[in-house]
Amino acid sequence: MPKLTRPYTCAPRRWIAVGAIAAALACLPSQAAAQQDRQAQSVAERNAPEFTSRPIRVGSFDLFPTISAEVAYNDNIFALPNNEIDDAVITITPEIILTKRRPDRETRLNLSAGLRRFTDAISENSERFSANFQTRRGMGSGTQWNLGAGISQNFEQRRDIQSFNEASEPINFTRLDASAGVSQEFGPLRVSANARVRAVRFDGEIEVGGQVLDLSFRDFELYEGRLRGSFARSRNQEFYLQATADTRRFDLAPLFLGGEIVNFIDRTSTGGRIEAGYRRQVTELLYLDVRAGYLQQDFDDPAIDNQTGLAFSADLLWNATPLTSVKVTGRRQVDTNVNPNFSGLVRTEAQLQVEHELMRNILLIGRFVLADLNQNNSPIDGTQYNVSASARYRVSRFLGLSLAAERFERSSLAGITQNSVRAGVTYNF
Repeated sequence: MPKLTRPYTCAPRRWIAVGAIAAALACLPSQAAAQQDRQAQSVAERNAPEFTSRPIRVGSFDLFPTISAEVAYNDNIFALPNNEIDDAVITITPEIILTKRRPDRETRLNLSAGLRRFTDAISENSERFSANFQTRRGMGSGTQWNLGAGISQNFEQRRDIQSFNEASEPINFTRLDASAGVSQEFGPLRVSANARVRAVRFDGEIEVGGQVLDLSFRDFELYEGRLRGSFARSRNQEFYLQATADTRRFDLAPLFLGGEIVNFIDRTSTGGRIEAGYRRQVTELLYLDVRAGYLQQDFDDPAIDNQTGLAFSADLLWNATPLTSVKVTGRRQVDTNVNPNFSGLVRTEAQLQVEHELMRNILLIGRFVLADLNQNNSPIDGTQYNVSASARYRVSRFLGLSLAAERFERSSLAGITQNSVRAGVTYNF
């Protein structure tokens, strides 16, 4: 693909980011306080009523409006392996959450938008919005059901493995989601069925080897159904078996090599996974949910290797002390990848997160994520990791501050490195 060629001017980007971070640090108090431990909740998930925003009553609904602003410095905004370009970016995110709760039901509407502006690389400026609706009925009863729908317009993150990170502008897309589910209890047995549909449409064009291509070749639909049966004599322990089947439909797409189209490929596939699992609240301080089984994804195009093998998922929460939580998660899956050069990618990912309550209104979080990206019989595989540290300071129920730093690196397969620092403020009305 063609490389980017844009003029850039010198600007005090680093001082913008450093100044915002220093101002936020100056607000942090220096004393610590304790908080009682709660079962099956990490430190970050606990509620502190004195720092929780109060809803605005709109008839029988609760309204939670917020607005966030963030300034960040990124040393490789285009996520390129060479000729890295740095910049500062300001993001403003308004959000409205509208909820209605009763003992047996819940309805939730989430509306959010985003405005992103760069100091120098103005071609990266972009906007986004999303609207999501969910409702659940029969909560606490033997029969429960749920419905959901959503629409969003967003842009690809250039560092994602599926992104065309050398495109001259961010690639925008529209996503439509719908889901429905029902579950029925038979004494200690519960059977549930869920279905979801996703359609993604890409906007814009790219130029490859002097040829202009409409990005509609990246459009796809995903259809998924899941059946689950579980056995539980108490709320603290459950055995379950679940089966998932999906169909992924794509149009014929070009394959690129050295900025030229060398072939075309059909990424349409059908597959699924079957897994047995066990969930248990081991003690008030230790919770786990693990499952393992078999996955298979068969592609219509013989040029893409069919994927078979181990499927697993694991979640562990350990409240090591009343002020410290440790989370460990793991996954293995076949990516729904829209970049034709990386079709059939199997992702095995592990994450470690440590949360510590320095004070009742100050939370420190460290996170490490490691992923293996495997193309089966291809000699070109990849490994990626990102490590981050963040701090959240709840000044009051209305105001919150945050600081974060992150390093991201991917080797071999579309290898890049990217470092960033961020400072943000959130206001709850």
